[in-house]
Amino acid sequence: MNWHQILQFQGLTRMPGKYSVNQSTEVKSAKGLTNDESDIANLNQRINEPPASIRPVGRIGTLTVPILLTLLHSSTTFAMDPQAIAEVTEEIIERIEKCPNEEVHQATASEIQNTLSKGQGEISLISPASSLLSSNVDFSESHFSSNSGNGIVSFLVRSVETTTKTSADTKAKAIDADANGKTELAAKYRTAVERLDSAVVSYEKAIQTYTVEKKDESNSWNNVGGAASMAAEALIKAIEARECGNVSLGEEYERVIEKSERSVEFSKQAVQSFCIGKRNEGISWHNAGSSTQSSAEVMLKAIEARKNGNAPLGEEYERAAARFEQAAELGKQAAAIIASGKEEEGEHVHNAGYCTQSSAERIMKAIEADQSGNMALAKKYRQVAEQSAEAAKFIEKSAQACASETKRKEAISWRQAGKYTQLGVESRLKAFDAETNGNLEERNRQLQVAVTLARAAKLMKQSAEAYATKNRTEGSRLYREAEVAKATADELESL
Repeated sequence: MNWHQILQFQGLTRMPGKYSVNQSTEVKSAKGLTNDESDIANLNQRINEPPASIRPVGRIGTLTVPILLTLLHSSTTFAMDPQAIAEVTEEIIERIEKCPNEEVHQATASEIQNTLSKGQGEISLISPASSLLSSNVDFSESHFSSNSGNGIVSFLVRSVETTTKTSADTKAKAIDADANGKTELAAKYRTAVERLDSAVVSYEKAIQTYTVEKKDESNSWNNVGGAASMAAEALIKAIEARECGNVSLGEEYERVIEKSERSVEFSKQAVQSFCIGKRNEGISWHNAGSSTQSSAEVMLKAIEARKNGNAPLGEEYERAAARFEQAAELGKQAAAIIASGKEEEGEHVHNAGYCTQSSAERIMKAIEADQSGNMALAKKYRQVAEQSAEAAKFIEKSAQACASETKRKEAISWRQAGKYTQLGVESRLKAFDAETNGNLEERNRQLQVAVTLARAAKLMKQSAEAYATKNRTEGSRLYREAEVAKATADELESL
């Protein structure tokens, strides 16, 4: 169980992937967004919220094989092997992402429809929606799962125990070094002991604040403890590498120390912000600390890979570490922007950091798949990693646009393009899990959702570009088409 979490505005949320711990989230609601009706304040809606309860006019019939959704506008019959269906659906996603305009979207759909219609079987396709029914978004509440309540406290207590033991072992090394006349070495070990002891204090503060319901502060104290502990352990490795004459290895460990120390500082900034009621600022500092520490952890993996003679693997880990570092920088920027009073712009930058963190985690998943020999899955994870990176770019553009009062609608369209791109990532991840569990029906359904979200994101991107060139009519039309596609995705998700 890893110690650091990613927090999200309006509550705490779990980042998909290995480098996170789930936390509880507040239940909020917001109106369904349309470009002609919304206010810039609505831009702080979370990227990773559940799909809105917006449904298209029209019904979905029996679902027996993947639907080409709003890409196809007439009924057809076909049947294919489930694996072939999934491959074709993945191809649709890739082609939509590469399409420059709607005409090419339709051409792509027609080509694939011709491929599919060679089979047999029955399917009812969705009729294109002519309008949207807006309703409140009901944000789901997430919990600690098996880590709830006393589980979190138990985890923190174990952290205190293990860190205390490491501190005692390191004190013994310092004493032994003194006994052998190596006073300089003993002093270095004592520095590591000081850091370990400070980590224990931070874990204890995490326990204290958690028991009085100050969970944001508790999360950040937990992060301080974890980062301080890792900095100490990396220092011990650096000391021992240099003692063995391996100066370059010692320097690599010192890079990890530097990152962990920055993580400590960012997380302490988060605690200070939470204490004075500046929650969104605190969340951004917290995430900067978490992402920085993820980068440090992955750098350790890179070092170990190179020590074991696997330089290419080390490079892959370095790439993931760099992506985590990008997420940290966005978190830091978000905190500074929010502190300056630009709340909406800061929230956009925060969400760009969220997507960048997601991208980094998918790179890690790709590496794991490579290591297990599943090259096909590794390729898919790398694809969604780049999708999340693209989502981050869209949201950064939204942040830039929302800084100008005259670019409100452009900002909203960029934001939605990023949101729908990231939601598409999450649908594809669900499809991967379903395939791993042998649930081909669920895999195909999630791929259908991903296809529609890819189209919605593409349309929303085009809407933003139209608004950027002062073509308000085209921007509004494309926005509405994107919302129709998103509503269709919501309908499929609810089946």
